[in-house]
Amino acid sequence: MVRKPLEQGSLDDAYPENVQGNSDFNVGGVERLLPDELQLEQLVSYMDATYPVDGEPSDKYLALLPDRLTHASMLMLGSAVDHTMPGVAFAGGISVDEVEHGTLFNPSAASGAWAVSCAVGLGPQAREFLWHPEVAGAAELSGTTILDVADPDAAPAAVRAAREAGATHVTLWGLGALPAGQADATLLTFPADEGQEATLVQTREEYVTRGWISTPAQARRRVRDAAEFLRTAGSSHS
Repeated sequence: MVRKPLEQGSLDDAYPENVQGNSDFNVGGVERLLPDELQLEQLVSYMDATYPVDGEPSDKYLALLPDRLTHASMLMLGSAVDHTMPGVAFAGGISVDEVEHGTLFNPSAASGAWAVSCAVGLGPQAREFLWHPEVAGAAELSGTTILDVADPDAAPAAVRAAREAGATHVTLWGLGALPAGQADATLLTFPADEGQEATLVQTREEYVTRGWISTPAQARRRVRDAAEFLRTAGSSHS
């Protein structure tokens, strides 16, 4: 039997309480797509009950988060929905090299534009398993060669290296805060402090994210938007 796609639910609809530990807990939710805000509530409920965090999440917690969110989404939001995270969905043709200034992500169809990225404040495991898959996905989608640095103080030298390698355009991309450097454009994802400015700022509110938790669909949308910014910014200067 062929089933029609699930209809999109509304915030005004009535839904059963689907909180783990509740006697009416219902794995799989309801037979319609919950609004993004309610999907987030389902994931937060599951993560808080299954992987509680006291204070700031550890490096290991953040490293394991993409896989845990995929699993939680399959349980709480239904297995018939695409729950792939950005690194799985988008990074198929990427190649990765360790170079002098950091980790270099080479897209399969490079445009000539470069970006220097830095996840300010993330530990080594979280950078590798949470941040780098998103950088890889954005690089492949946009055709931008991205040099990711672990230390924000290394960003200015990385920008210079990109220009020496023939970059037609360089974007600085920061997670939490922007690293220093003379770039042609700036992209800031999830600013840690209010008032931080960039050519494009991606906020948690815009992408229905609480702390580090969002649905895989919102994570993919955020990386697609980052990639589109990198692509259009780079093409305007090529």
